[in-house]
This record gives sequence, structure tokens and C-alpha cells, in this order.
Amino acid sequence: MKCDRNLINKFLDGEISSNRKSRVKEHIENCAQCCRYYNEIAKITSVLRDAGKPNPPAGVFLRVKRNITPHKAFLLRARFALTAGAVLTLFLAVTGVFSPNGANAELDYYIESQLDALFGEGLRSELTVYEQNWQTQIEILLEEGEL
Repeated sequence: MKCDRNLINKFLDGEISSNRKSRVKEHIENCAQCCRYYNEIAKITSVLRDAGKPNPPAGVFLRVKRNITPHKAFLLRARFALTAGAVLTLFLAVTGVFSPNGANAELDYYIESQLDALFGEGLRSELTVYEQNWQTQIEILLEEGEL
């Protein structure tokens, strides 16, 4: 048998058949280099097993949860805002409230101010950037003749 560190690792982990086990064991007993490698890895494995799982510092889970919660809340708000905006836009488009010539500018301003009051200007500006990117993608597809 040739020297094979991968096979020795599998031997240590108990991942080889009993037939191969005896051959690997015999090789380790007769090969000084593999015997040295086996002893080093066995010692490291033993130390790691004895060490067990590390205990995180007190309060680490609470700090992680606190850091995740605001992001989760923002994503929920953003999802709700996008859904509400899409429904509102669809409704307004179907009913003809928005007009291209600005005849309903006062209503447009009122709706925008209500959205700001509900979701904050920061979220509205993010949605505006999203909408601009979306419009740019549509224009590109139109120019390329894919729409």
C-alpha cells in the first residue's frame, strides 16, 4: 500500500471498510512517516473532541437578535410599501386619476405626502430610485426590441 494521508484521515474518522482498516493499520505500523502523521492527527482530533463546543459570551445571542430585528422590520416595511405602492399605482392608473399633462398635480402631491407620512421620506426616496432603475430597464428592453 502507498502512503495516503487522505486514507489515514478516513481511517481516523471511521469512514473506511473493515477490510481496508486492517491494511491501513498494517501500513501505519510499518511506515514511520505515516505513523508519525497518524499520531499527530490522532492527538489533534482527541484534543478537539475533548474541548467540546465553545460557549459564546453572555448576551451574544441577544445582541445578534437586536442587530437583526431592525433589518427585518425594514424589509417588512419595504415589502409592504412596495405592495401598497403597486396596488395604489394600479388603482390610479385604472381609474385615470394620474394624468400625463399634470391636470391632477394637487392630487399627486396629496398622495405623495400621505405616502411620506406613512412610510417616511427615506423609504419613498429608495422606492423612487427603484422605480427609476425599473423604468431604465424597460427603456433598454424597448430600444433593443425585446418588449
